This record gives sequence, structure tokens and C-alpha cells, in this order.
Amino acid sequence: MNELRTQWIESEVLQLVFTTSDLLVGESLIRQARAGGISWDPSAIEVMAILLLVKATRLEHVALPLNEEDLQEQLQRDLWSDDGGMLDQAPSARELIEVFSLAQTWHTGVCEQIDIASEVVPTGAPIVVATDGSTAQFVYLRRLAYAEDQVALELVDSLKTISTAFSERGFTRETLSEPLREASPNFIASDAVLHALDNLTTRRISVLTGGPGTGKTFTVAAFLAALHLQSVRNHQILKVARCAPTSKAAVRLGEEIDSALSGLPGSDNYGITFDSRSGSVQRLLKMHQNSSTANRELDIDLLIVDEVSMLDLGLLEQLLGAVQPHTHVLLVGDPNQLISVRVGAILRDIVELAHQHGPTNPIVTELTIAHRFGLPINELATAINVGDIGAVEKAFAAHTEELSLVPSADFVTEEILAWARELVAASHESTSEVGIATLRKLSILCGTRMGNGSVAWWTKKIQMALVSEGLLAPDQRIPAGAPIMVTKNELRAGFSDSEVLSNGDVGLAVTGETGGQVIFGPSGHPRIRRSSEIEHFELGWSLTIHKSQGSDYEHVIVSLPSNKSSFVSRELLYTAVTRAKEKVTVIGTLETIESAIKVRANRIGGLRLRLVKKVAGN
Repeated sequence: MNELRTQWIESEVLQLVFTTSDLLVGESLIRQARAGGISWDPSAIEVMAILLLVKATRLEHVALPLNEEDLQEQLQRDLWSDDGGMLDQAPSARELIEVFSLAQTWHTGVCEQIDIASEVVPTGAPIVVATDGSTAQFVYLRRLAYAEDQVALELVDSLKTISTAFSERGFTRETLSEPLREASPNFIASDAVLHALDNLTTRRISVLTGGPGTGKTFTVAAFLAALHLQSVRNHQILKVARCAPTSKAAVRLGEEIDSALSGLPGSDNYGITFDSRSGSVQRLLKMHQNSSTANRELDIDLLIVDEVSMLDLGLLEQLLGAVQPHTHVLLVGDPNQLISVRVGAILRDIVELAHQHGPTNPIVTELTIAHRFGLPINELATAINVGDIGAVEKAFAAHTEELSLVPSADFVTEEILAWARELVAASHESTSEVGIATLRKLSILCGTRMGNGSVAWWTKKIQMALVSEGLLAPDQRIPAGAPIMVTKNELRAGFSDSEVLSNGDVGLAVTGETGGQVIFGPSGHPRIRRSSEIEHFELGWSLTIHKSQGSDYEHVIVSLPSNKSSFVSRELLYTAVTRAKEKVTVIGTLETIESAIKVRANRIGGLRLRLVKKVAGN
């Protein structure tokens, strides 16, 4: 029973490579297998294989690859390494693959081999090896193999079957064209937009993707406006739910949609109605805190899921399982942004498979023209996204007004302090619009939380300067003039998602008539809290790039660590740069940028192969 624990205690290397949580999960897998009455004593290499599978899951991979080159790369990248590189006594990738590949080395109660084109059931042996013919491809914990298979089945159904749910109610590309022009006269219905509209009315699932500023949310809002007008004219009710992985992203989606619908003719009985729990995915599905299971079914006609790059495999599986056969699910997001902080990189898998002319191509629409920012920022973002350091250097050289690369913080400190002083002055204004607008003028986005150039470093630097100038009180819990970032979703009964504060929201501390207050956007519907009501927060003079996702600013200053860091990746830098609308300044060197764009966010899973094989087999 204690095979794993004994080896772990006796080996310093294992204690470096694995955590006690890896050990506990591994022991539970053996315990689960033996609960069925089987007798199984794992060998040393089998113990190692189990711990590596558990660690891969902890690192948010869906599965372990069973290709020797890929597995060796993962051992070197994160499974058997630290910041200093590869650790000693690494197991052989080939031997690990043989352990998982050869059925006779495992008891059937512990590990089951299933062809990747076949359906995975939720119960059975805790470890699942997915095979393609006689070749083992991936090894999973069963719950993740089941979740991936369920998502694949839903996507295959959308690829193979035309849905008539919308057309039978009079919603087609043709009937919606005129309402689309009427509701959004300035909206350009490009070929890509018309393809997305066609998918909306003929598929069960479709994907709308594109880089920041290409109009994804604007397109969704225009579609909803057209659907609303057509519903009123047809004397129909169209039930819609909108959600995103985070409450913050859900609020921004809701603002854009509400704006698009606000000026349209209404009806007391007909048109679009939104599900009352629209907001975060967890709120929509009534998922309890720390739970991964939906507690409601969704009886709706259209489900819009925004910021899907941040959506993990488990949440997507629960969403797709909660909707009805007639529901259209529209997935919206940018696959090049930061991926989910939890398991998987689902949007990237779907979109990259489409780029390779794979089976998902028909249901994916990509918008390519950037509207939010101009050519210089788009040029830099594209160069980062493809990993071309030469193109990065060329962009900085060609667009010196909009793009700056500076070697140290000294080059931007005075501009940052001027903005900080402007915030302090705005905190004494009588209207909230000034403060909110000032917050959106500039943002310092950091690659790390600690160390030189980090969130903590900038916070200290700005605070000390303002205190020394007498502009900021040094001993106040929430000093007037300081940006305040919420660090935990607010729990308020009776508040909608558009009213509550979400993790990552940034507001400005002001001097109110009744005492200290913090004002959060949006400008048209500010959310105001007494300072004493803000429980979980930190000063928001600078943000991690992760926290900035879903926001935009006039000028973004990207602060990279001076030393090479595995935390700074191509996706991280791309996300930071594309938060800017007018200007980007990067504190660093071409060498630090080159190091960052060589690091790709990495999540192993079998969704692409599973989709290819399932489509080919149907």
C-alpha cells in the first residue's frame, strides 16, 4: 500500500520533483484500484509513471504524451526539471512509454486501454491509455479522458449534423441580413461575418475567433441586435444566456451587448430575453465554490461564451452537457492569449486544427482586421505571436511614436509619476468619470509579482514617491488617490454580475461626501463602495499581465524581469501588448523579448487527434 510513499521518502530527487499532493493523489489511485478487490504491487518504474501522470495533471496538462520525443521534451520542460534545468536521475522516456503501452504490465482494474476514436465512459479503471490502432498515444486520469471525449463528441455532432432549430423559427443568414443592417448601420458584413452568421443559424456549436480589437464582441452584439429585431417581428421569444470564465470578462461582454440593444424598438412580449444568471460560467451553472459540477440545465436557444481561451476543459464539458439539443453554443475568444489557469487549452486546439485544414475548419470563423488599435501595435503583436524577433525589432524601429523599447525603468518613471499625480487629483473631483478615464489612460503590466520590475517593485516605487511629495497618506488602509484592485469576487446576494465586484477589477479611492469611497467602472454605470466594504484588495499601481486580460488602456507599459524567467512566455507578452489602444512601451531589451517569445505556454492533450479520428470514423 505504501509503495509510493516509501520510494518518495527514500529519494531526495523524488522529493524535489514531486510534491506531497502528488504523492497523496498517487496513493489514492492505487487505493481506488485495490478497492475492487484486485491484487497489484506496482514496480518502481510503475510508481514513477503514476507520479508523473499525477504531476502532469497538477501542471494543468490533460494527459501525458506517449510519443518518445514529446515525452522527453515534457520531462525537460516541467516534469523533471526546475528553473536550473533538468534534474538528475530522470527516468527513460522510452521505458515510461513501455510501462503505459504494454497491457500486461498493468492490472485491468488500474489501467484501461481505449481506442481514441471510441467513447470513454465515466467509470472504470482510474487510468486510461488512449490508443490509435495498436499505438499508445496519450495516458489520462479517467475524469479528464471522459471530459475531453465529451467535448469531442459535441464538436463532432456539430461538424456532422446541420441544425434546423434556428431556420425552423425563421432565423437564417438571409432573413437576418436586413435586421443586421437596420440594427447596426455602421457594421460591415464581411465574408467572415456572414460565415459566422451562417454557422450561428445552421450549427450546434460555432467558434468566432480573432486577435484583440478585431471586433469579436462587436460582431456578437450586432448578431444579437438582429436576432432581437427578427424575434419581435416574428412574435417570438429568443432565450439567450451569456457567460465568461471570469465575472470581470462577463461584465465587459454584458456592457457591449446592452449598448447594442439599448436603442432598438422593444416589445413587452417578444424579442430577446437573457437568462437571469448570465455572468460567470460558475454563476450560470449554479456551481458551488470549489465544485466542478453543474447544478442546473440550461433551457435556452443561444449560449454565448466569451474569453474561451481562459476556459478550462472541465467547464466547457459542463457547459455543453447543460444545454439542450436545440441550443446553439457560440464560443468567442483569441487562442493566442493566455490560456486557462486550469487544465487544457481548448480554444487553441480547436482553432489550430482549423488552421491545419482539419475537421474543425467549417465551424471556425476568424476575424483578422484590427479596429481597436492601429497598424504599429498590430504589427508588433503579430511579430510576437509568430516568434519573429527580427520583425519585432523592425516594428520598434519603424513606429517610434507608438512603440518604445527602453532599457530601464528610469526612462518612464517621470511619465508614470505624472499619471499617478493625475489620479490623486482626480480623486478629489466631483464626478466619477474623470477618475475612471484617468485609470484607463495608462497601465503598468508586469511579468512577475516579485523582484526587479515586478508588481511589488513598482508599487513600492510609486507609493514612496507620492508619500514623499505629501500627495498620499502613508498610514491609511485605502488612501485617497490610489488605484485599488479587488483580489476576490464579491459575494452579494441580490446583485447581478454587472453590479458585483470581480477579482481583477480596478477602481480609484476617492474622498466622498460621507467618507472614503472606491469608484469602479464602467463610466456610464459606476459601482461605488465605501472603503470599509472593500475586504480583499491590493494597491493597483501596477498589475500582472494575467490580471489585465480582458481590459484595455491608452498606453501600456510592459515591465519585463531583467533575468530570464519561465513565467514570461510568448502568450504573456502578446497579451500585454494587445491591451494597448494607442501606445506600447516595453522595459527590457531585444534579448529579453527574444527569450520570452521562445517560451510557449504548453498544455498536452489529445483533443486534436481525438477529433480527427472520430470524424474519420463516422
